[in-house]
Amino acid sequence: MKIKEGKSALEQNLYRSFLLLSATLVLISLGFTLFFDISRQRKDMDKLISGTASYIAAIPDVAAMLENGYPDSTVTRDLDSLSSNIPDINVIVISDKNGLRFYHTNRQETGETFVGGEEEAILKGSQPYITTGYGTHGTQRRAFHAVLSKDGRIIGFIMASVFNTYIFEQMQTLFPTYLLAAMVMLLVSVLLSHGLVSLLRDSLMGHHPTEL
Repeated sequence: MKIKEGKSALEQNLYRSFLLLSATLVLISLGFTLFFDISRQRKDMDKLISGTASYIAAIPDVAAMLENGYPDSTVTRDLDSLSSNIPDINVIVISDKNGLRFYHTNRQETGETFVGGEEEAILKGSQPYITTGYGTHGTQRRAFHAVLSKDGRIIGFIMASVFNTYIFEQMQTLFPTYLLAAMVMLLVSVLLSHGLVSLLRDSLMGHHPTEL
């Protein structure tokens, strides 16, 4: 019987099939993993801004400031410190029920009126919520939480937000890791496909299946 040298057409087809199957599985699995990682990161960001808004709304000095009707330097100092310690949050706003800003991370916007209408629901007694709105610095992911007086009246609201551009930048940090993982896994797929074809050839002792 004659021993075949080099790769036969069958071996080449098997090699391509194994490689295509492996590459497809790798890309699908990485795609799903990346999607879930991005979704998880977005949910974590929502929890962060919502939790921050809730925390600020519960500070007694914040409610006292709104009831007194003028900004409080102690509240301003404390929130400046909070903002600097949570870099993932881009904007924190405290407004009274008329939308007048008593605090803003951008000091130049303190004293102006909150516009956009997204705050109307929270001022009417809605549960805390998150929206995607457009502000001075572009599209933002915003969390709203009401500030209550001691007798339970709504006297203002807190808005904590993160810029969508910042969210996108955070998501981009995932891409190099996934790209490297894809390259490594594709290389492994090539080696495994080559190994499987070689193993098949050895099991046939170099003969073409039609010869057997």
